[in-house]
Amino acid sequence: AASSSSSSSLVFSVPREQQLPSPSLGGRQSAVAAREIRFRCYDWDGAEGDHEFIGEFATTPKELFSNDGREVTFELINPRKAKRKRIYRNSGTVTAKTIPIDADFSFLDYMFSGTDLCFTVAIDMTASNGSPSQPTSLHYTDPFTPNQYTIAMQAVLEIIQDYDSDQLLPAFGFGCRAPPDYRVSHEWPLNGRSRVLEAYRHCLEEVRLSGPTHFAPVIKHVSRLALNHQDGSRYYVLLILTDGTIDDWTECKRAVIEASYLPVSIIVVGIGSGNFTEMELLDQDVWLLEEGGQKACRDIVQFVELRKYLRVAADGSDGRPLEQGGPGQGRTAGAAQPDPGVHASAKAEAKPASAAAIAEFVGCH
Repeated sequence: AASSSSSSSLVFSVPREQQLPSPSLGGRQSAVAAREIRFRCYDWDGAEGDHEFIGEFATTPKELFSNDGREVTFELINPRKAKRKRIYRNSGTVTAKTIPIDADFSFLDYMFSGTDLCFTVAIDMTASNGSPSQPTSLHYTDPFTPNQYTIAMQAVLEIIQDYDSDQLLPAFGFGCRAPPDYRVSHEWPLNGRSRVLEAYRHCLEEVRLSGPTHFAPVIKHVSRLALNHQDGSRYYVLLILTDGTIDDWTECKRAVIEASYLPVSIIVVGIGSGNFTEMELLDQDVWLLEEGGQKACRDIVQFVELRKYLRVAADGSDGRPLEQGGPGQGRTAGAAQPDPGVHASAKAEAKPASAAAIAEFVGCH
């Protein structure tokens, strides 16, 4: 380093993980920490110039890195001037600072390093969906036309399950009365070890749709799991499928805020034509969610309204997914196709536009 002034400044940038160990450990590490390092400082006069020697100082790694972040100042001594001048103090000073550098890893860095993505599905089973036995119900099961819950699960799960190690995703129903005592449950386990879609179809025959619509219990359930895996080994994604209004709005916001400090993300898919204002408020793209003096540290909610990606039926109701190349299609069906080189179990056929659009929107691909 060089300077034309009487005071020079050197900054030593030392990553935290590469700092030298304490010399008290003994052995070779102690020898390295005690080894002398000599610095010579010149006044640089350009590429072809005759650089003027300013001064030098000697130190050790122990002295450089044992300052606990404080500045260490060394005097630059010019031996010739020190001999020639009766009163000589120094030819300037060099100030050394230890600057910790923490690596900012991306989500893909964690993925390639072996982070396991753990997905959980929560399905709205409140009475506002309508009786599953009625064709007007959002849970109505037609052997030829899948209902909107099935469409949403197929669209998202066919993408994200390839990132889950065992592809057996835990699923819960909320707002339903479940056997054997038929008390209202907001985190009733649907599937055990069976596939989500199979468990969903089967549970419709067992539960009674009820209410109210509470998000907080299932969000807290996932947060409890994530609390034990904050070392980067696992990341949790909660997929919530719902038909409308949240009845535990305050508790829901608090649960989301708490989850924002954990390895958790939440995808909310709106089913039907209900009021999704609260879901849009949870998906804060402009400012971070706040409640009762608490503030989220990041935006962890992504909301998408399914009907925007469905072809309208002749009677004006929401119908099937937009077919590839169909009218009104905003994205190509191939936009969210899994890369065969990344998704080992990806299917070869093209997905309907709804699957592509939803997957693209929530960032699953």
